[in-house]
Amino acid sequence: MFTARNSKYASDAERQEKLSFFKKLSFLNIWQGIARTLSEAVFPSRCLVCEEFFPPPPKIEIRDIEDITFETAMGAFICRNCCCGFVPIEPPICLWCGIEIENYEDEICVRCHNTLNQFRKARMLGFYRTPKSDDDLEEQPLEKAIKALKYSEKTWLAKGLGMLLFSTFVRYWDPKEIDLVMPVPLHIRKLRKRGFNQSYLLVINWHRIAEKLNINLSHIQIDIDTLIRHKDTKPQVSLEGKEERKRNIEKAFRVINPSKIQGKRILLVDDVFTSGSTVNECAKALLKAGAECVDVLALARPLKKK
Repeated sequence: MFTARNSKYASDAERQEKLSFFKKLSFLNIWQGIARTLSEAVFPSRCLVCEEFFPPPPKIEIRDIEDITFETAMGAFICRNCCCGFVPIEPPICLWCGIEIENYEDEICVRCHNTLNQFRKARMLGFYRTPKSDDDLEEQPLEKAIKALKYSEKTWLAKGLGMLLFSTFVRYWDPKEIDLVMPVPLHIRKLRKRGFNQSYLLVINWHRIAEKLNINLSHIQIDIDTLIRHKDTKPQVSLEGKEERKRNIEKAFRVINPSKIQGKRILLVDDVFTSGSTVNECAKALLKAGAECVDVLALARPLKKK
């Protein structure tokens, strides 16, 4: 018979397996960094977007949050011309989900008027795609970088992307508003296959960045154990429509140690905010387990064709 004790052992085993992946990843990052340094000494960089070779840009010392731009963060991997193709999400934005809206008078977008979001607010850095023409959408450098990180195992990109995500966090939040940062978890099967959780890689260096910029982040913990994805779902990007995504992700997350989040203000972090179904399910599980509130931060949001 499968007892609560068996369940505890299973959860402990999953946590240990996740931790072993992250330990292996730290060694992987070191060796990848060494290999990339040696490579750049001999070969010029190749742009992730246009695939043209370009000379490595001069190293820029980041001394202030304003120094973090798409070009300073990603200029070693994306040429200057393609960096100019990055499109940030700028005000006026929906106060709830963070998407751009027509004017400041609206405050809340039409979608949020018709949706009961579980999170308090969501904010994103930039667009995944933008209009190329009336009938087509064009890939952006941010999309290229995210895909290269997730699907091509170019984990060194996480450093620059994480820096951009941190600058977005500081732009929209006072760090004192947050107690815990939680990357959206992967199912153990997907974690085993991919070898890393890209959302965790985006925040792993936040304390180091904050210290360098004299921003106090000492009270914030990064938690990768409390929220788990116990249901192995289909990739949300492969599904059509909000309702299908919502059904796919329903009850996929569970909190395994509610005492750790009692009364905590939590920031959920993901790479892409699509329909909001995933973060809503995460927020629902966290709030049910006793969290005070849940906010959402992501790198990108797709722009839908009209």
